[in-house]
Amino acid sequence: MNSSLSTISNWQEAVFVAAANIFTQFFNFLPSLFGALLIFVLGLILAKWAKAIIVKVLSAVKLDKVLRKIGLEPFLSQADIKLKSEVIIGEIARWLIIIVFFIAGVNVLGLTTIGSVLASVLSYVPTIVSAILILTIGVLLAGLIESLIKGT
Repeated sequence: MNSSLSTISNWQEAVFVAAANIFTQFFNFLPSLFGALLIFVLGLILAKWAKAIIVKVLSAVKLDKVLRKIGLEPFLSQADIKLKSEVIIGEIARWLIIIVFFIAGVNVLGLTTIGSVLASVLSYVPTIVSAILILTIGVLLAGLIESLIKGT
């Protein structure tokens, strides 16, 4: 009987130690979690502000007028894109900022693998921007050549 009481005591002690370890690890993790959430929320706020500023600046310089003048706006309307170009550029900038702050938050949590995967995805952005610029120049040149051919 004494043996079974010591077994129950050991079992209760094991459960207590396991529960204490879980709570200790959870409470040790909380500062990292709050830090990551703070970074992410700060990123969301900053991204919203950046989008608003970008849209206002691009509207002030009349980007739509410039795009209409060079013939890019009809291309966007043919592609069934209803948003203004300022909003599109602002939204792209907003998401880039969100991703950067998300990477920082994930790294604070110690999830460096996820952070490095997202960082490698983000590293493709300059290539994508270059491709868009090259495509835009190609479309503009095609329109110019078309107007030259039709004019003759």
